[in-house]
Amino acid sequence: MKIVQPITSEQEILIIPRESLDYNNVSMIIKKDGQRITETINDLVMTELGNYFSVTFSSTILEEGFGYSIELVKDGNLIYRDKLYATSQTDFTTKHKQSQNKYTEVVDDNTYVI
Repeated sequence: MKIVQPITSEQEILIIPRESLDYNNVSMIIKKDGQRITETINDLVMTELGNYFSVTFSSTILEEGFGYSIELVKDGNLIYRDKLYATSQTDFTTKHKQSQNKYTEVVDDNTYVI
């Protein structure tokens, strides 16, 4: 899982692709988990950095606290697949919970009246 920021400007992730190919005309498909929101980014900028590739992209659908799946595709062939989590959190020593401030526990003694 890669951690990205919920911004619309360019950002970078590092990947290790499935096979060594010419990485021109690669597309990234981003899908928001649990919803039908999809974005396709064409003509990605990929730079080889030793064993890794740097992928620079900008997305318009990234929102704080949501998960996404990504696929990098070239000529219909899958070259990389991963998950993204969008957060502006910078202190990773504090655990972040997706349900933070959104869940209220219901107290019930689990008895039924007939």
